[in-house]
Amino acid sequence: MKKIILLFSIFSVILISCSKNDNKPKQTRLKTYTHDYYTRTPASLDKFTIEYNSANKISKVLYESNGVPYSTKYCVYNSSNLLDSIVERNASGIMTYYYKITWTGNKITRYGDTQLTYNSNGLIDKKIYADGSYFRNEYKGDSVLLYYKPVSTPEVISDRYKLSSTIKNPFQISGFEAEAFVTGILFYYNDASNALLPNIETAQIAYINGNLWYQRDYTFEGDFNGYPLKRNDLTNTLDGNKSKETFTYEEF
Repeated sequence: MKKIILLFSIFSVILISCSKNDNKPKQTRLKTYTHDYYTRTPASLDKFTIEYNSANKISKVLYESNGVPYSTKYCVYNSSNLLDSIVERNASGIMTYYYKITWTGNKITRYGDTQLTYNSNGLIDKKIYADGSYFRNEYKGDSVLLYYKPVSTPEVISDRYKLSSTIKNPFQISGFEAEAFVTGILFYYNDASNALLPNIETAQIAYINGNLWYQRDYTFEGDFNGYPLKRNDLTNTLDGNKSKETFTYEEF
């Protein structure tokens, strides 16, 4: 009788555990990201495949260029599970880059020789280089103005990003929010300073010396828990930069 009661108790615990797991809300994270510059001569296709560790943090990113392995970036964490550094190795395994990450509280404030500052809302305010030049973000409702300050000339507007109120940012990865800035390093994503924003930009206007240089407008396709499956850059006035990006995800 005691054996029956013991077996029943173990079975009940297993059922309760399974029930808890079933009720746990699933989160979404990026699995692959491709950027296809199909209008370039020659065309160029970048593919990034992401792997995660047992703590659901990015462990490494494999980068292929036109189907050929090019490099792998490894994320190294400290005993507190904070990102300590990123090590990049080429296809032969030789280290090509090393990025040391510095934290202040729960925010990344330096990588290598580049300093990051934040505004009162916790969004990146400036990205300051070792020579004193910087990029500065100004947040205005659904837009972000990006200014550039060279070493010896006045600050000028560089870009304006218009943000979506409905489309989620694929680079805002669940479980990796505190490290969101480094997605710009991991995926060569140009808008790293804005990786902390919850919504992906839908339009970008770039300026040179305050004058309009080119305009880029995006269309989106597909949906995975609110994240886009494809982003098309069809109206870029620089024909060689027209492209399409695709995203795949997984739940965990």
